[in-house]
Amino acid sequence: MKLKTIVAIVGLTAAGSVFAANGQDSINAQIQDLQQQVANLQQQVSGMGSSQTTSGSTGSSGQFVQLNSDLTTQLLGNFGGTSRELAILAAKKTMQDNTLYIGGYGQFGLTWGAANQPYTASTGDVSKSHTDVSLDHVAMDLIGNLNQWAAAYIQMGASDVGQTNNDNSPKFQQAYILLGNGQAPVYGFVGRKDIDFGNFSTVNMFAQPLTRELFDVNGNTAGVGYQAYGFNVVASLMNGGANGNLNNNAAGFWGAGFPTDGSATSIAGVNGLYTSSTNQLNNFALNTSYGATTGQINWSVGAGYLNGLWIGNSAYNGANNQRIGAWDLNGQVGFQGLSFLAEYVTTAQAVSYGAAGSGRMSAWDLGTNYTFNAGVIPNQSVISFDYSGAKQNQTDAVSANQFVIGARNQIWPKANLWAGIEYAYDHMTGATSAGTLNNSNVRLDLTANF
Repeated sequence: MKLKTIVAIVGLTAAGSVFAANGQDSINAQIQDLQQQVANLQQQVSGMGSSQTTSGSTGSSGQFVQLNSDLTTQLLGNFGGTSRELAILAAKKTMQDNTLYIGGYGQFGLTWGAANQPYTASTGDVSKSHTDVSLDHVAMDLIGNLNQWAAAYIQMGASDVGQTNNDNSPKFQQAYILLGNGQAPVYGFVGRKDIDFGNFSTVNMFAQPLTRELFDVNGNTAGVGYQAYGFNVVASLMNGGANGNLNNNAAGFWGAGFPTDGSATSIAGVNGLYTSSTNQLNNFALNTSYGATTGQINWSVGAGYLNGLWIGNSAYNGANNQRIGAWDLNGQVGFQGLSFLAEYVTTAQAVSYGAAGSGRMSAWDLGTNYTFNAGVIPNQSVISFDYSGAKQNQTDAVSANQFVIGARNQIWPKANLWAGIEYAYDHMTGATSAGTLNNSNVRLDLTANF
């Protein structure tokens, strides 16, 4: 309203100036022309004001910027897994053409941790306990809804902001073109994104399940999907070479240290997408899922295959670097406020670890949460429990287990602001010559989405 008033004042001032300069004879025509310009300007201002919509609103076609916190929650943050492009396709039914949608995500924490071995991997600290105030994740995403059939998605962000021992500079995490209108069953994508393999969603607000630590990959890809009658099938092609990367720590399978985020450790030996040639489009993935509702029960099952996961580091494999396939099985069940998830991932063949032996690397995850509104606690609350494990081979010689318990509350629904507490316990066997490693973290968490 203030901007409209200023425009009107500017118009009147200009009209007065014209009168002083030209006299009464031509002023009527001049004023009419200026009044028309002021009216046009006010119409443009009104259009700009209406484009500044709130979360979830649609506005009129062809507006500039909108915020969509509901969509942001699905695309950013710790809970979602692969195939997040389906959330964009579902939202396209209400999106307007030539509109830019912006979302953001920030996660803050206060952590206390203790271990039976010193924290030595990343900081050189020889103490067996630590406390941190941290800005762990800051991210922003942009969805440019170009037209009914095409959208551009860009996600950028930084982790461990302010910590001097990590690379916390902002990076482009995903950038791809999505083709599809959310109604036709066929869709496609091309660019850099999370590879459509497995599920890798979690009930944890912060800690990473070991399935995700070991097998979740990101890379340059092109793919096509089919979604109809509860089925979703996605086929993807990826470049050869280490263009997608998990962790590459030559210290050993589990590394020697304990990160402060509650995950097991900096896992070594998993380079993600890799082949011996960087000049071929010779990695691929196939992912399938089926979901349905039976009475009040929502459920889904999925399976996937990834060709291009290279296991082992140069200290073990030397010149024998090779592509290793991986299989994934996953499922989810939801009943009212209660939900369960399960996932199992394994390499398709045995992997050599030199002196550590050989075998199939595997990981699994079991999680559950319950969403409720209690009379004594305002707004929505969630309690969760997760157990994940991993083995370097079929024996328990080198293995890890992680237990996570969490509780959170949406303290400010209008701003989509959540506060919570999470406890994570990691137990590792055979990781180093020091023997069994144990690590506990208690984290107070504050997460905001817009």
